[in-house]
Amino acid sequence: DRLNSSAILQEIVDYYQTDNIDSVKKYADILRDLGRKNSDLIVEQLSTLKWARALAYFNHSDSAEHILSGMDVEETPSLSIEHSLVAGLLNRNRRNYDVSLTNFYEALATIRQQNLNRMLPFVYAEIAHILTQNNDLENTKKYYLYAFSEAQKNKDFKLLVNICYRLCRIYNGGIIVNLDSSIHYGEWGMRIAKEAVY
Repeated sequence: DRLNSSAILQEIVDYYQTDNIDSVKKYADILRDLGRKNSDLIVEQLSTLKWARALAYFNHSDSAEHILSGMDVEETPSLSIEHSLVAGLLNRNRRNYDVSLTNFYEALATIRQQNLNRMLPFVYAEIAHILTQNNDLENTKKYYLYAFSEAQKNKDFKLLVNICYRLCRIYNGGIIVNLDSSIHYGEWGMRIAKEAVY
């Protein structure tokens, strides 16, 4: 079934979004071809925006920006979310942290409206990462814990370990020095990694 294939491919692309740009490219291309085959412009544009998001995430900002500037995006929630995420990552890469936060909060509002909860962990973690740059310990921790809670629901062990690692670094001089907290999150991350089968 066409809708099912599209949804599954989108989830696969999102799964690789933060750690394997080659897999993102491969599955985004398959998703784009599916959109073309079915004359579904939204799926086609979605695949392009997801590829741009991966490029921005991996700091290939010029390529991501080129894709974004060349797109006239249909007004649908899924496309506006991806557009905001790409813009947020590009602004983060340029150290425009306030604008980046605005982009991510816009995406977050639409994600909540549409009940696209599988996207929450990524967005929460990115908001937390940007707040780290502003040395905002309280809100950084709050958003990482939101991301952690949502990642637990999705059984996203990769992200859970990553969040523990980031919290460990925050308490090890990233924002503040609190070695007890740093050790706590470091050990927690190692425990999750040992228990999880990737």
